[in-house]
Amino acid sequence: GYVKAMVGGRGSDQFNRAVMAERQPGSAFKPFVFAAGLESKMTPGTIIEDSPITIGDWSPQNYERTFSGKVTMRAVAENSINVPTVKIAQKVGIDKPIYYAQEMGISSMVLNGPQNDRNLATALGGLTKGITPFELASAYGTFANKGVHTTPVVIIKIVDRNGKVIEQAEHQERSVISEKSAYLLTDMLKGVIVRGTGAAANIGRPAAGKTGTTSDYKDAWFVGYTPDLVAAVWIGNDDNTVMNGMTGGRTPAVIWRVFMQKALAGIKASDFSRPAGVTVDDPVTELEPAEKSKDKTDKTAADKNKTDKAKAAGKTPATQPGQGTTDSQDSEKDGASQPAVPAPPAPELSGTAGKGKN
Repeated sequence: GYVKAMVGGRGSDQFNRAVMAERQPGSAFKPFVFAAGLESKMTPGTIIEDSPITIGDWSPQNYERTFSGKVTMRAVAENSINVPTVKIAQKVGIDKPIYYAQEMGISSMVLNGPQNDRNLATALGGLTKGITPFELASAYGTFANKGVHTTPVVIIKIVDRNGKVIEQAEHQERSVISEKSAYLLTDMLKGVIVRGTGAAANIGRPAAGKTGTTSDYKDAWFVGYTPDLVAAVWIGNDDNTVMNGMTGGRTPAVIWRVFMQKALAGIKASDFSRPAGVTVDDPVTELEPAEKSKDKTDKTAADKNKTDKAKAAGKTPATQPGQGTTDSQDSEKDGASQPAVPAPPAPELSGTAGKGKN
């Protein structure tokens, strides 16, 4: 939980973007959906039908505007496929990913009011306010820490001129997801770097992560971790202007790779420890049509106007716990959904935040 470094921007302004800028996470939010699926007895090998779906007047789309039929959750993570992610959230209920995100330190989720995050657009990172890089890095630290979230510590202690301790940070942690779920999710996110949308982040040692790009190219992310260190990279403009095709799998992934290689230079490489009795499904990465490239973007591609309209009109309601739809091909694997714990109301934050995009 100790913060090793923080960069809030360039120049001399006093706006620390690492802790103050609430930006749309795009697909970097998807791991919370996958975590909810794993906690609901899904596995990386669970099959989801990648096929058209309409929720109210919103029809989420994949980046390529094509569908691949039956795909595993592992493939969904590695290739950042949108529609199956929405179906996972619909099955477990959107309250579950929101709850896990909050338990892992995300404080900006909006649960009440005419525009809120309790709808399926949230599964693709279309949030009412957004997330700061600081909180997203802290949340991913939960995956690296075997499902236990540790409150970030920036200042260890304050002492007076005589060496007397005036104040000292308390080490606070809580278990959020099982060690098994954390390991399986990490194994899926390792594939993102090895053969998926985050190939540019490969540091030559075990690491896991996720790309994130908003559909209007205003925000680009790479958030990743090793057993020793977690880091989040966000690129965007303060005025929310478009970045001409910038995606999380490109410059953010490269920045993350360069930083991590230097930060870990003196630390021996190690892999994530597998819990006793946990088996990992063989990865399935070939999708149909199998058109891939090294810098393939994971851009979430749902139409902005439809998303905003669905949110404002409340036509994308959150699926209540235990009431999600079930695809015939994975109903036996998934088992019954666990009841979602209601997420506590998020505090209202000051300032202006952009409307969520998919």
